Amino acid sequence: MTEINPAKQLSFFTGEGEMAELMRSKNWLQTPVGDPALWPQSLKGLIRTILTSRFPMFIWWGPDLVCFYNDAYRPSLGENGKHPHILGMPAQKAWVEIWPVIKPLIDRVLLGESTWSEDQLIPIERNGKLEDVYWTFSYSPVADDDGVLSGVLVICQETTEKVGFLSALRDREDQLSFTIDAAELGTWDLNPVTNRFVGNAKLKSWFGLQQDDEIDLSAAIENIAAKDRERVVASIQEALNPRSGGLYNVEYSIIHPGTKKEFFVLARGKALFNEDNIPYRFSGTLQDLTSVKQASVRLSENEARLQVVIDASELGVWELTIGSDSVHYSGNYLNIFGMENDTEVNHSHLLAMLHPEDKALRDLSFARAIESGRLFYQSRIIRKDETIRWIEVYGRVFYNGDGQAEKMIGTLRDITEEKNNQRILVESEQKFRFFSQELEKQVHERTGELEHKNEELEKMNAELESFAYVSSHDLQEPLRKIRVLSSVLNENESGSFTMAGKDYLNRIQTSAKRMQILIEDLLRYSRTTYKDRNFEQTNLTDLLVDVIAGLNELIDEKHAVFDISPLCTIDVVPFQIRQLLYNLIGNALKFSRKNIPPVIRISAEQIPASIESNGPFRTSVAYCKLVIADNGIGFDQRYEDRIFDVFQRLNNRREYDGTGI
Repeated sequence: MTEINPAKQLSFFTGEGEMAELMRSKNWLQTPVGDPALWPQSLKGLIRTILTSRFPMFIWWGPDLVCFYNDAYRPSLGENGKHPHILGMPAQKAWVEIWPVIKPLIDRVLLGESTWSEDQLIPIERNGKLEDVYWTFSYSPVADDDGVLSGVLVICQETTEKVGFLSALRDREDQLSFTIDAAELGTWDLNPVTNRFVGNAKLKSWFGLQQDDEIDLSAAIENIAAKDRERVVASIQEALNPRSGGLYNVEYSIIHPGTKKEFFVLARGKALFNEDNIPYRFSGTLQDLTSVKQASVRLSENEARLQVVIDASELGVWELTIGSDSVHYSGNYLNIFGMENDTEVNHSHLLAMLHPEDKALRDLSFARAIESGRLFYQSRIIRKDETIRWIEVYGRVFYNGDGQAEKMIGTLRDITEEKNNQRILVESEQKFRFFSQELEKQVHERTGELEHKNEELEKMNAELESFAYVSSHDLQEPLRKIRVLSSVLNENESGSFTMAGKDYLNRIQTSAKRMQILIEDLLRYSRTTYKDRNFEQTNLTDLLVDVIAGLNELIDEKHAVFDISPLCTIDVVPFQIRQLLYNLIGNALKFSRKNIPPVIRISAEQIPASIESNGPFRTSVAYCKLVIADNGIGFDQRYEDRIFDVFQRLNNRREYDGTGI
């Protein structure tokens, strides 16, 4: 009797992870699913799949919906609580707190309906308390080996952090929208590629547009006062030049097309560029300066400082006296540098906090600002706690009556998160390019290997055709002579032979007959590989009738009984399928039990490819499943692979003839 190897029986608990170890060591006999060696192959396959996957997966199996999960799902259970106790536990006991929520979903799935939920709030007990946890998950039905729906496969991802981030982002967007509305700013966004120009309600009211109107860029420019139009267009073009840093800051007048009222506005914005230095977005704000302009043609320094503070809102604000070490700053400015609001520092102290690699960039930007009147740069700072942050600096230079730079006022913004996101995006793109190149390389290599294999296959087919020719002509002719001459000897000269001579002659005839059968089997085998494969719409029942007719003598000799159900009509190579049926039915007759008439059952059914778990099936078509069963001697299951090898035999040649082909 064959001994069962326990390690092999549990080989589907694959991997070195925590869950694989727990599953191998668990006493499953104390659970509703019992001995793993008796589990259905479908469950074993599912467990092997989730243990080798890095995506969170969960299985509920059987009438009790017993729990299985993998290492990727493990973190969602928290540091203490359900893990590892729920492994092998019925679902209703393991998930008491959410059972009213998930039970209806499971019932639907076990009726064949898959489910999908995104960012679903399902609180669970973990880390010693009931926590609000958000999930994106799918429930899919899975069947046992008999096709009966017996379990649920859960593929899930915890999205609690994502939901929290989106909620915070929406809050910040609401705050920003409130700030813009409170400041009565017009906002605009231009796509430089498509020239699509959009703006908020305030901006549209200044340009005399209805709220649901699309903004035509050329029409909007026409509403700019003629004296300012050329200057504004030049400023836009300069901002869209990557060498400018993308900054846009210009004052001009708008003539309302309906009322002809003149508005004085301050436009501020920035253009964003892709890696090819092509602008893909240009957006900013428009502030109504009409009341200010009516009071004074130019803004005073105090008004300019106040305007920067209003525009800055959440930014750090600073004012530097050029040529001195004196600098004034807001509390938020100090916070960005990691200092308390009441800290007193001078300009030199702040410059000392710049990252050494970025000081040259700052100095160059500062020198250019003295000439252009606009300051912009991005750099890193090193705080006292040695953390590194990214900052973005904007500034405007004010000149005295002699045209000498006197003061600079500007804003400071912490852009660390933006830089981190950019870095992550760049790294992701680099990884994508790397994997794409590797995939292309592997495809190229596999294509070369496939071409080489095809060449070898063509060569082998040519050799096989040559072999078939030799088998059908050169080999059979001398063998025929051996059989004929030995038969003549046996009939005419056997009286003069000794007993030993007669025995030798019988052996020669027996061997020659076996050789003839072997050559014929090899010839039939070779034809199945090189014969033209012309597929034809064929009724399998018609082929079966021909095959049974060819085996009539053996069927009568064995007193065989057939139980045949209607078969399929499919596209096949008739020669090959006829040979297949002949071999299978011939074997059923050959390997029958002594003194027991063979009973051969033949049936077929159409099935979807999804029912099968292995093989190159296409899910878009149906397949014909052909079943041939008999009550013969059968074979030990451990030889299931060996019996399909050429020349392999499992039975004594004296009891059952044949060559094993």
